[in-house]
This record gives sequence, C-alpha cells and structure tokens, in this order.
Amino acid sequence: MVVTASSYDRALADVKARVHNSRTSFHAGMAVLPKARREAMYALYAFCREVDDIADDSVTPEEAARGLAMWRTRIHDVFQGK
Repeated sequence: MVVTASSYDRALADVKARVHNSRTSFHAGMAVLPKARREAMYALYAFCREVDDIADDSVTPEEAARGLAMWRTRIHDVFQGK
C-alpha cells in the first residue's frame, strides 16, 4: 500500500476525530507536544481505543476474537512491508 499525502491526511483526520470524540483528558494533554509527536500519540491512542472497543463491546467472545485477529494480521502485515 502506498501512502499518499491525501490518504495520510484522511487517516490523520479520522484519528483526530476519534481522540476528540473520546471525551477524555488525553486530547488536551497531548496538545502540548510538538506536532509530529502529538500526531503519533493520537494515532497510538486511536488504535488502542479501537482494540479496546473490540474487546469490550463485541456481542460475543467469537466476535471479539475475530476483530482482534484481524488487527493481529494487519499489524503483522505492516511489519512485513505490506
């Protein structure tokens, strides 16, 4: 997958929206970081929220397992250069 400026901008906008919509103090706390670090922390936080929501909000344990397995595969693929 090639990351273009526009795909990065869309992903960053999604990450920022997830952080803002979480209504936690995390958003305000990260605002003091330099831009690059702040964006990286927002992305990490959004990922953690996504995985946590899968674990906490899935209707069945099987649904949670499928969602978490999907993320394991995606992370593995990133480290394989996919």
